[in-house]
Amino acid sequence: MLSNENASSTVPPKNNHRSTLGETLTGLSFTFKPVPEMNLRKEHEKIGAYIFCSSLDGEEEIIKHGDCRISRAQLTCMCPGHEISEEVFTLMAIRTTHEQSNKRILWSLPPLFAEDIFRDKTLDDLLRDYGKDFMQPNKNIKWVYIPVKEKVGHWYLIVFSIIDKVTYYFDVLSPKHGEEQRLQDMKVIGQVLVQIILSEDYVKHGMPSKNHFEKWDILRGYGLPQLESSKNSACWVMQWLNMESHFTPSVLGVFKDEKVRMSSTLKLVLSESNERKRDVQISTDRWWNAVVAKN
Repeated sequence: MLSNENASSTVPPKNNHRSTLGETLTGLSFTFKPVPEMNLRKEHEKIGAYIFCSSLDGEEEIIKHGDCRISRAQLTCMCPGHEISEEVFTLMAIRTTHEQSNKRILWSLPPLFAEDIFRDKTLDDLLRDYGKDFMQPNKNIKWVYIPVKEKVGHWYLIVFSIIDKVTYYFDVLSPKHGEEQRLQDMKVIGQVLVQIILSEDYVKHGMPSKNHFEKWDILRGYGLPQLESSKNSACWVMQWLNMESHFTPSVLGVFKDEKVRMSSTLKLVLSESNERKRDVQISTDRWWNAVVAKN
């Protein structure tokens, strides 16, 4: 959810930690550097600096969950001005699913889910590929988050709100740029969701069978920008995905590209779903101590 930030939050705090951090990093080069305006915790700043230090091994694996892996070099997609990869969005869905534990109240799908629907994958294939990892049957599900990447590279987010029985969509583009087609695509995705929850395993687990997603009203999120370009649409979607269980259709607030990218990266690295989390923390401490010793 976008957070409101007052003007004072953009002024770097004048404390010993900030000056020490800047002095310590002097002389090092980074693809993306933590700065005070991001308001990161001290240990998170160090990890951010370690991850994006350009003199370190680009092949080092930073995030891993099963077969989904991202190296330091691949993480440059999170740097400002770069296109965020679909793999990152898949890992975001994995993290959100994993951290809900046994209290799942939302499904967060990777972008490939919508792509597979538009490729006319069969219901059995969709259940096989997404059911166990992202859509486990649970009668308490309140929201379904589905990021969509179009062939032209534009991103938007669909949220099926089971509480409101409304389909919300979040899109930075002005409605005059292809909205009609997107509304049709949302109905198609809704039809597939209906088929999924009516399948045997979902009915058996008490999933509400009267959710006719494809028939719900479709409402645009409140307070959205209406831009003429898709530039940075992926980063906007990333910010909206971070609403998770705190969903609201209103997204009024300040959007800060660099802060969204860095904080989202750190969430993935420090998630319990990241099999490399502890290794990265240990390596960061060793690297930081070596850097401090040199200075």
